[in-house]
Parts: sequence; C-alpha cells; structure tokens
Amino acid sequence: MDVIAKFYQNLLIRWTRFVIGRAKWVALSGLLMTVIAVVFIVDHAAINTSTTDMLSKDLPFRKLDREMSRAFPELDDSIVVVIDGPSPQHVDQVRKKLAAAMARDKDRFLSVFDPRGEDFFRRNGLLYLDTDEMADLADRLAEAQPFLATLYGEPTLSQFFGLLTKAIAEGNISGSSDNPALENVLIAVTGVIRSLRSGAAKDLSWQQIMTGEKPEPITQRILMVQPKLDYSSLGPGDGATSIIRQFAKSITGGDLKDVRVRLTGSAALSDEELKSVEQGMGFAGIISLVLVSALLLLGLKSLRMAVALIITLLMGLVWTAAFAFFALGSLNLISVAFAVLFIGLSVDFGIHYGLRAQEYFTGDNNPEQAFVTAVQGVGGALALCAIIAAIGFYAFLPTDYNGLAELGLIAGTGMFIALFANLTFFPAVLTIFGGGRGRNARVNRLWSKIFTQLRLPTRFFKVIILLSFLSAVAGLAMLPKLSFDFDPLNLKDQKTESVSTLLDLIRDDASNAYSIDILAPDLITADALAAKLDLLPEVKQTRTLTSFVPTDQDEKLLIIDDLNLLLGTSLSGPMGAVGNGDSREKQQVALARLIKALENTGSPVQDAFKKALQSLEPGDLKPLQGSIFASLPDRLRDLKLSLQATPVALADIPESLVKRQIAKDGRARIEVLGNGDMRDRGQLKKFVMAVQGVAPNAIGAPVIILAAGDAVVKSFYLAGSIAAFMIALLLLAVQKRIKDVVLVFIPLLLAGLWTTSVMVMFDIQFNFANLIVLPLLFGLGVAGNIHVLIRSTRKIEETHISSTPRAVALSALTTIASFSSIALSSHPGTASMGVLLAVSVSLSLIATLVVLPALITLFYQGGTWMKEFRSRHQVLWF
Repeated sequence: MDVIAKFYQNLLIRWTRFVIGRAKWVALSGLLMTVIAVVFIVDHAAINTSTTDMLSKDLPFRKLDREMSRAFPELDDSIVVVIDGPSPQHVDQVRKKLAAAMARDKDRFLSVFDPRGEDFFRRNGLLYLDTDEMADLADRLAEAQPFLATLYGEPTLSQFFGLLTKAIAEGNISGSSDNPALENVLIAVTGVIRSLRSGAAKDLSWQQIMTGEKPEPITQRILMVQPKLDYSSLGPGDGATSIIRQFAKSITGGDLKDVRVRLTGSAALSDEELKSVEQGMGFAGIISLVLVSALLLLGLKSLRMAVALIITLLMGLVWTAAFAFFALGSLNLISVAFAVLFIGLSVDFGIHYGLRAQEYFTGDNNPEQAFVTAVQGVGGALALCAIIAAIGFYAFLPTDYNGLAELGLIAGTGMFIALFANLTFFPAVLTIFGGGRGRNARVNRLWSKIFTQLRLPTRFFKVIILLSFLSAVAGLAMLPKLSFDFDPLNLKDQKTESVSTLLDLIRDDASNAYSIDILAPDLITADALAAKLDLLPEVKQTRTLTSFVPTDQDEKLLIIDDLNLLLGTSLSGPMGAVGNGDSREKQQVALARLIKALENTGSPVQDAFKKALQSLEPGDLKPLQGSIFASLPDRLRDLKLSLQATPVALADIPESLVKRQIAKDGRARIEVLGNGDMRDRGQLKKFVMAVQGVAPNAIGAPVIILAAGDAVVKSFYLAGSIAAFMIALLLLAVQKRIKDVVLVFIPLLLAGLWTTSVMVMFDIQFNFANLIVLPLLFGLGVAGNIHVLIRSTRKIEETHISSTPRAVALSALTTIASFSSIALSSHPGTASMGVLLAVSVSLSLIATLVVLPALITLFYQGGTWMKEFRSRHQVLWF
C-alpha cells in the first residue's frame, strides 16, 4: 500500500506540473470536451417517470405485472377523462362529443372506452338494477305516465304549466294524495327558475324526476382512453393529453361552460410528474449553483479561485450528465437528483485543494509550487474520499433497487469525474487567471481563534463524548418509531390536475383505485376463484366477465314488459318539437293559472315555487322553456330504448368490455376490491395477505406497494452492509490502524442516529426518494472525517495555520446549501429528499467538527506528537 501511495503521489506531482505548464491547452481541451458532451445530452436526454421501473424487473411482482400488462394492454398507459358538472344532461353531452372526437382521431388514440355510450348498456341498463330497485322505478314511471305521455306529444311550456296546475289541484301528478312526486318536481323547477333569474341558468334534470333520485351537486362521467404514446419525446403522453384538452375547450363553451373536464390515469400522471420534476429540479439546480457560488466567493476570499472552481464544477457536471445518458439512456425520478448532488459533492474536492494551495501561495503569481505542495498534502485524502464516496453509491449496484442503483452509478462515477476535473482543470484555469491568492491568513486566523484558542472539542472532550453517548442511546430508542411511506402516490405533486383528480376519485371509493388483479386460465376457473375470494372478510367485491351478466333476468324482463305495455304506446311515434305552436300569450295565461292554483296552499315547497314563478319576467319564458325541456328528448329516447331490453348472455356483452376481462389467449381477469380504507397500510397489508393466501399470483397496486417497499428495505440492508465493509476495509488498508477506522465510523453512525431522531420528532417518513440520505451519509460523513483524521494524526511541520477546518466547514455549508435547494421543489418526493439531506449533512458537520476532535483527543491523548501540539497551544486537528 505504501508503494501504491508513493506512486500515486509522484503521479499527482508530475500531472500537476504538466497541467500548469500547458494550462491554456488543458483548458481548451476541457472546453471542447464540454461542448461535445452538451451536444450529446441534447440529442439523448430522456426521463423515465415510472416508479415501478425503479425496481429490478426480475423481482416476482414485476414479472406478474408484466404478464398482466401483456394480457391486457388496454389497461396500461391509459388516460382517465373525468367529466363533471351540476347538470347531468350537460355532462352527458360533453361525454358524447368528447368520446366521438377522440374516437375519430385514430392517429393519437388507440381506443376510447365509454360504457354509457354503448347501445348495449343503454338498452339493457334496467337489467343491472336490483329487482327491488327496478320495481320501485317501474312504479314511479307508471305514475308519471300521463305526465310524460302528454309532454311527449306536446313539449311546450304552456302544457307543462297546465299539467302542474292540474297536479296541484288534484294533490299530485298522478292523483294519489300521498305521492311525493309533485314536491320533487316543484323543488327541481324552483331551482331552475332561481338559476335563470341569477344569470346562471341550469337545465331541469328529467333523469332525477323519472327515477326519483335525489339531486346531486355534481354529476360525474368517466372515459377510459388508451393513447398512442410518443416515446421519442420527454413526455410520451403529452400530445394526447394536449389534444384532449383542446377538444374539451372547444366543446365546453356556451351552454356547456358549467362542465369541467379533468385528466388522470397512468399516462397523465406520468407526464405531469415529469413536468413537476423537471421544473422542481431545474429550479433547484439554479438555486443550488447560485448559493454554492455565493458561498465560494465568501469562503475562499478569492474571486479568481471561486470563478475557476465554478467553471470546473460546470464542466464536471456536464460530463457526468453525458455519462448518465450514455450509460443508462434515461434518468429516473431519483437519479434526476444527480445534478444537485454533484454540485454539492464535487465542489468539496476543489475547496480542500484550493484552500490547501492558498496556504502556500506567494506574491510571485506562480501557482505551480503552491499546487504541487498542496497536492502532496491533500491529494491522497481527496483520492480516498472520492473512492469512499463512490463505494457508498456503487454499493446499490448489486441490489434490486434500480432507481438508486442508477443514481449510484451516475454519482459514483461522478466522484471520479469530479476528482479528475478538480486535479486537472481547476489548477489550469486558475493558472490562466494568474493565481488565486486570497485573504486566507486572516480567515484562517479567525478559525484559529474560534477553534484553536477555545479548544472546545479538546478541553471538554469528556462532556462531548458523554452527551454523544446519551444522544446515541436516545436515537436507538427512537429507531422503532421510524416509519416508511410505501405509497408512491404520496411522492407526487398533489396540486397537479392528474393527482388531485385521482385523489378525488379515491375519496369516492378508495377500493377501486387500490384493486388487485388475478389472471386465471379461463373464465370458469376465474368464477370459481372469485367465489372463494368473496368469502374473505377483507374482500369487498370481486368482478369477472360473468359479473356483467345481470341476475334475475326473467323477473326483471317481466317488469319491463309490463312497463312497455303501459308506456310503449304513449312514447310511440316521433316526439313533438319543443315549443311548437306555443306563444308568449299562451305561456303567460298558463303561468297566471298556475300561480292562482298555488294560492293558500300552506305548503313551504309550493310557497317557494309560487315566489319563484312570480319573479319571472316576460322575457324569461322562452329561456325557461329551453331549460325545462333541454334534456327531456334524450331521456325519453333512452327510456324507449331501455324498454327494448332482451335476455343478456356472455356472448351479448360488447367487445369493448370483453377485451378488458378476457385476454386474447382466453385467460380471464379477476378484479378484487378491498374492504376499508386501502390507503391505510395496515388494512392494505391484511387485504393483500388474504388475497395472496387464495391466489399467490395476485398483482395490482396493493401488491406492488407492499412488495416494492420490502424490496427497497432489503436493498438498503444489503447496500449498507456492502458499503460499511468495503469502506472499513479500505480505511484499514490505508491508515493501518483499527482505531482510525473506528474514529471515522463513530461520528458517521452518530449523525445517522441524530438524523433518524429528528425524523421521529418531526414526523418525517422515509420514502422511495429520501432514502438516498443513507448512502450519502457514508460519502459525505466519511469524507469530512478523513480530512480531519489524516491531518490531525500527521506530525505538524508547517508553521502556518491550517485551512483544514475551514475547508471542512465550507464544504459542508456548500453541500447543505445545494441540498436545501431541492427542498424548494414542488415535487414532494424530491422536496423530501432535499429536506432530509440538508438535515443529515448539517448533523454530520456537527459530528465532524465537534465529536470527532473529542474522540481523537480521547484516543490519542498520550501520544508524543500530541504533546507537541499542546506545547504549541494548538488544538490537535489543526
């Protein structure tokens, strides 16, 4: 090892002299390499937003997920179009027009699934009601028959007012005094009149009047769309989502302006998350660079050196990005953080190298000797830090956590790129600038007063060690309270349309969003397995293709036949034209008769209706007629069609639904919905365990969430073990003392315990993104400890004041500033990463600057060289 160290040091000396002697050519070659790298990045930049792809494709649940995707490609990469508004008829109009527009656009959309638009469901919809519900509906329609039949032939406002006048005189619409149908109609019409008078007219819902449903504030319809994705762009589904929004904007004007169209689904979620990550990380990168640059200017006290270091940093960043796209093809939601990490870590090499060189700069503007002397002193530590940081990142390569493994490959390689750039282009650029002498003596003297004269770490080393021990015990006690957020939905920006829409759907029924899918060899096997699953208390419902065959069809068809006899004749022939033959005079006469019929009723509902009628102006009657009859033709047509229902068998189910339940090879899908709140990890786990006990090949969001979490935890155990072992082995080989290895690891472990304690106290959870803090603690914590340890355990021969503590502090501050910028991201995943990184690095700095010197004092206080330190009144690591 000594031979290797000596060879490395000689190589560094020769390389430094070569670089400085040919500074302009070296700088020019670096600039050329950077330009080539930028061109490559522009041509190959790509980001993969899939959270599932961040785990190894060889994991069992990933294989099951791919098998399900191959069997049912219609369910993958979908866009869910959510259409809602206060008016059912307006919502349905938008649904029909939007579905038709997308269906015509074959270039962008593979399929549009609109169950409500299928003639099959419109014709046989009554068969899907419960028998009791259907009987109640039939009774209501029978009672309303005279009313509907009259309006079918003459849909005019005068006729409508006349029917209401007669109904009020008789007690209700059908003549039965105990029927509440009249009040429901009057309440609905009162609402329509009030909306008209307020300037926000809405249409009368005949669906609610016919069915007796309670008016809902919002009516919602859903379309399932499979777009053609453009994987050559950064946002594969962006073109499809943009055209849907254009269609919606053109459709929802005028009378349909009260309808809202929102997009969610895997394709929309992926595209919006990509934009959120791009904006967040782009903003974080700019803020990080600004903060780091400002700190360098303040900390180095040399404009030339700060600028040279920033230029070197940018060059290394571009090379690392080019390597990332060359090696991996694309970045993931975790590896996109490499830029901010590189800025925070790479600058450390330049800070230690530059400040050490500043110790030897003279006034002759010749930096060669200063850099040669500096590289002799700090070159070995820089190389060791780069290797150890790379080990911390590379430790994830053999794990199943691809997301962090890819970041590990980029960041680990970036450490060597950063080391090379700082040892090569930093001194070359600084030489071109004419050297980098700054006010280092005065600044180092300030640090000397703070740390050397006070000697807090050494004077009170026993107290510091005792407090550290107590805090470690407290941290260990808090460890069991740590929690892990396994739900990738919580890593997304909740303010984006796709996420907020999905959360709205989940609030309506969380079990649908967290359903389990199972592949069975055929439908018969699927039905048998579904029957077993239905017996489980954790299962709310199962669905197979057979579930779409209505039950009790014979009884329901008899009810429909009776309705057909009663209503069929009334609704035969073409419907009359709305307002045909109606005049304002006739309308005003009918209105006056209706108001008179409402005198002295004593009913609050009828009184409110009377006041609404009295508020009408002559000019309101025509628009009121439009609002009253806007949806009646469609509702009556649907009613006529539903009276033509026929027995439904499996063969009658439309193809659009069949291909979502039966694969091309005949395998059948079972959809399983869970009981309870599936966003609660405990209930979700019970649901998954119960289903897997019956069907081990179950897959879906609940299974993926749990299995992915287990894979991540195992990956961290493996990576942590590998990193700790390899770093300890390397330190032992270099330092040759076990106690030096212990000295490096104790502050590191202490910083880790402090970090987890802060997480527990402030209720911060680990997630797929912020777990990056663990490998970074190895790289950052060990690096600072090494610089302190190497210089503190070396006999002092120089007479000037050391820059090491200043370099350690400045490096930590730039890293904290860089990582804190990530916390400003609007993307919760990357923001949580930034928060935890800033906390952990800050605590690691305290451990390095306070606890490590105290430990070194304890371990080495009897040494000869220590006595030399004390005789000079210097703290031991200065």
